[in-house]
Amino acid sequence: MEILPGVGQRDYYVSKINSIKQDILDNENGIKLVYSKKSELIRGWAQCLEELGDVQTDKICSVIIDELIKMDCKRGIAHVYTVLDYKYKQHDKAEAGLVGAEARWDKEEPVPVDVLLNNSRSYVNLPNEVISLNTAPPEDIQENEEFLARQIKELKRRQQEYIDAMKNRHIARQGQKESDIISTPQPYDIVHGHFYGEMVGLADDLQDASDTCRDIAKKIERYPPETEAQDQKLADGIKSWRPLFQWFNDHLRPYADLKFSLNYVDWFKAELLNRDYGKHAAAVKSKVETLSGQFRSMTREQIGDKQVIIADKAVQFKGLLDIANKAFELFQKNMPDWHRTRVAPSVFTRKEMVGPRLSESAFGADKST
Repeated sequence: MEILPGVGQRDYYVSKINSIKQDILDNENGIKLVYSKKSELIRGWAQCLEELGDVQTDKICSVIIDELIKMDCKRGIAHVYTVLDYKYKQHDKAEAGLVGAEARWDKEEPVPVDVLLNNSRSYVNLPNEVISLNTAPPEDIQENEEFLARQIKELKRRQQEYIDAMKNRHIARQGQKESDIISTPQPYDIVHGHFYGEMVGLADDLQDASDTCRDIAKKIERYPPETEAQDQKLADGIKSWRPLFQWFNDHLRPYADLKFSLNYVDWFKAELLNRDYGKHAAAVKSKVETLSGQFRSMTREQIGDKQVIIADKAVQFKGLLDIANKAFELFQKNMPDWHRTRVAPSVFTRKEMVGPRLSESAFGADKST
């Protein structure tokens, strides 16, 4: 590193570090943009500390991180571990998941969970200090995981508050178009009636079904079908169910997205008018009264562009009736056969192994399962 004439080495390095820290602070506070120099600043800081010799070389990275935290400059802290040479890092910090972390000084980045699990370099004070997930006591890991789960849930709730506020104030999120921030009017009072309650219940049921499917997928990994023919038969059964759920979701979507002009039933009617009277007539006859009492029609382009899509939806509806028979065969025959021959023997072996030590209730109230 070049030394300025007439300036002592130590004073020069101390002055250089202070200048680097000021640049980073200015960037953090939006006073000055230094994105193009971010790597040079961190490397320069490390080199100055190395030249001063006050800090053990492999602790320089940790010292810079500590100083950034004290300065409340938390943007892209993981970036430090990305740009610095390996000699400046302690091995245990490299194992903490910070090496190669993708972070930028110009953007707040999610902190890797492994980083959160290291209290000494953490944004969150965990109940238990964990140096390595591979050697920590199981109860410490369990308690920390539960704590993080609660924190993540709270962060998601707060994020949703921000999203809702941005919608209400017509503030565009990153990547949004101007038209996307114009909200659909909501002229009615919020009511949690029977319809609302049943829809929320359905959402919970479908989430449970989704979780169950993922659990079954993990079992299939461990207990694969015995033959390729059986594997294909089971796959065909699952494949026949997927279009049913896709169709179900597809037809519910217009009721969830307030930018859909028409639901599919009304689209079917509009395209029938298009077939019989043409695009212009179909567009005019599909008009809707607005809140101001004016009528707004569809456009000829909308009717024409949707023609093939809506026709496909109608064909899918008819075709799914034929698929249903194959889908139900999966539950009546194919999956029971797979469970009987591949899964049940292992399940009953476990019962045999733990039976002498556990009460019968450990297997559930329903003794048939």
